[in-house]
Amino acid sequence: MGCDPQTEIQQIQGTASKIQDQQSGSRSLWQGLQRITDYRSPPSRLMSADESLVNELNTFFARFEATSSSTTTNSASANGTIGAANGACAEPTIEQRPFIITESDVRKVFNRVNTRKAVGPDGICRRVLKACADQLAPVFTDIFSLSLTLGIVPSSFKRSTTVPIPKKPRPSGLNDCRPVALTSVVMKCFEKLVGDFITSSLPASMDPLQFAYRHSCSTDDAVAHLLHTTLTHLDKGRATSGSTIIVKFADDTVVMGLISDNDERAYLEEIKQLENWCQENNLLLNVRPVLVPSYKLPGKEGSSASLPPQTPRDFRLPSKVLRIVYTCTVESILTGDITVWFGNSTKQDRQALQRVVCSAERITHTELPDLQTIYYKWCQTKARRIVKDPTHPNNRLFSLLRSGKRFCSLKTNTERLKRSFFPQAIRALNQGN
Repeated sequence: MGCDPQTEIQQIQGTASKIQDQQSGSRSLWQGLQRITDYRSPPSRLMSADESLVNELNTFFARFEATSSSTTTNSASANGTIGAANGACAEPTIEQRPFIITESDVRKVFNRVNTRKAVGPDGICRRVLKACADQLAPVFTDIFSLSLTLGIVPSSFKRSTTVPIPKKPRPSGLNDCRPVALTSVVMKCFEKLVGDFITSSLPASMDPLQFAYRHSCSTDDAVAHLLHTTLTHLDKGRATSGSTIIVKFADDTVVMGLISDNDERAYLEEIKQLENWCQENNLLLNVRPVLVPSYKLPGKEGSSASLPPQTPRDFRLPSKVLRIVYTCTVESILTGDITVWFGNSTKQDRQALQRVVCSAERITHTELPDLQTIYYKWCQTKARRIVKDPTHPNNRLFSLLRSGKRFCSLKTNTERLKRSFFPQAIRALNQGN
């Protein structure tokens, strides 16, 4: 960027106008901020590695596949033969229906391809699949159908390029790098079609506390469930039958025991069973504390920005752009997991956070929603989503009264349970009705 402050301000205002015209949210905002501050991503520390490190990483990442590839192939072929022989007399536990891939399904999955992500080793561009979905759908429909009929996946679909991503700023060993595989985009679309069919064919016997890979479930739901279970236990002051629960979310598992009178036998027994299960299934329990990485904002020390620290008003940006900056940065931080923590926050904490909102209103020259309004809105939205999903683990907490218009309030003895998410969500729904 130039050294003339007036020229830099004009460039900044030009970038702000583009952000305002695009109206594409946070993505354009961050790209604009990077152009304004002349931010450059730091080079990777693994770029100067020699060929020996590359070979070591390949061996390290493929250590499980190298020992089990032949065994898996033999067992798969044997199981396939037995399944074919006994298929006539086997009684399926769930309803079996044929899996047929149509051109409309392929066209739909091609139109949903994210064009901003990297391509696979086959070099097929994502933009081509999305732009030419109507022309390519018949061709790949025949390829996918033939692959299902023969039970063979093309070798070009199975290739991948593994990129090591450091888990921490200064990796000291091979285990400090996370392997990210770039696979074929066409194969990902094929897997999406097969995965949707398998998911739709699963019986309704999933673990009730399985939050991962479920529709309309997130980490907020898992944290809210754990917090509600803990506060309910503290509200009663005693342990009940089945006082140990296991909450699953992706590769993270939480074992929580409700302990009274220092009786930890049920909790320790559950931990022992989980440990034995992990050993039997070749899994290792990671009990190390999670390290939260630190980040430097663009324009601060260590970046290539040439502008001195200034407030957004110094650049004379439009109010609409300033509103986008506030929504994508400040508000997203203030309202993160707001349904979990806002109810039991103190009056002093709320006033301190609200002062941030008031300062943003003076800078943006616009009226911004206060945190109480945002919390109330999010409680209603999340509660309605839980009520509409009968398979949600916490759907049982929302029961209608005889009138069919209002929900039954949860019985609470302590103020901390009363101000937690689920009692507050039920209250918000009743007020909305």
